[in-house]
Amino acid sequence: MLRRLAIACLLLVSGTGSDGQEPSPASPGEAGPAPVFAATWAPDRSPVPYAEAVSVLFAAWEEDRGPIEPGPTGRVGLKVYTNSGNGLQTPRALVRAVADALVERGFRREDLFLTDLSAYRLRASGFLPPLSADGDRFAGMPVLPLEDPASQSPRWVYESPLPPDPLLNPEEVGAGEPQAEGEDRLSYLPLPLLFDLDFWINLPIAQAYPVLGINGATTNASLWAVSNQARFFSRPVGAASSAVEIAAIPEFRRTYLFTVLPLTRTQWIGGRRFDSLYVHREPKLLLSSDLLALDRYALDLINEERVAHGFAPVSPEPLLFRYGPTLDLGSPALPPARFRRFSLP
Repeated sequence: MLRRLAIACLLLVSGTGSDGQEPSPASPGEAGPAPVFAATWAPDRSPVPYAEAVSVLFAAWEEDRGPIEPGPTGRVGLKVYTNSGNGLQTPRALVRAVADALVERGFRREDLFLTDLSAYRLRASGFLPPLSADGDRFAGMPVLPLEDPASQSPRWVYESPLPPDPLLNPEEVGAGEPQAEGEDRLSYLPLPLLFDLDFWINLPIAQAYPVLGINGATTNASLWAVSNQARFFSRPVGAASSAVEIAAIPEFRRTYLFTVLPLTRTQWIGGRRFDSLYVHREPKLLLSSDLLALDRYALDLINEERVAHGFAPVSPEPLLFRYGPTLDLGSPALPPARFRRFSLP
């Protein structure tokens, strides 16, 4: 049913940019900025139609870039975000919708897995059962905390000269256990997202964030996927450069497929933790392989809300947008022709 709905939406509106003109998309092998696919629906729809939106966006991706189908391993990782607490985590209904779309395409549910840094935060966000209950699965999928030693290897680390900041509270940025002597300048890379899988999908949220400016697609695919990341968060240059360098690691990019960014709960001010007073709800779901484009779109939305409520836009401009293009991470430029827009019936 959802596949038929997706095909119908594609026949109706595929290839129409926000200015109503017919864009000229690049073919899968052609150089050029990656398209941004956007699905919208009526604001009063309840519950949020994640399943319909994911079906339409996956079908649009496949029409433009090729089929999403099982490869040599059949395994797929879903990188969720849980660091800001329950209320601003990756929506659980969205995770279920993405998993269902993959199963519909021939993947086995038990070969899909969820992952994020902290078992504690995964549990607090509803992706792991309470400690009083046994189990390590969400909706039939294994959940792999990246802080687990089994998810790390001393052969796969990101090394930088930035030590931990003694004035920064590690709990505020979700740091894990204290680092052993000699490892305070190392961050373990996430083995589950590097090896023994066909690909992984990035499922972030969008949030105005201290030091970084924007916490979204790029950071969920980099800083929130490595250990010992607290050392980056007191220095804007260090945070931005480390985020883009980690996201650009060849082994990381080789397995990355795309990002699905919900705008259904975006926090435009209020710090690192969830604050319902500063949340904007936009009936829209975005999909793109371009991390910078999605973060640019989210930041523009955040700034609109800040100005509407009497606050200044995020300043200075996040350095992600300056550093990212130098490592071919994407392009934050958003001309109308980059968009493929779909309205759910």
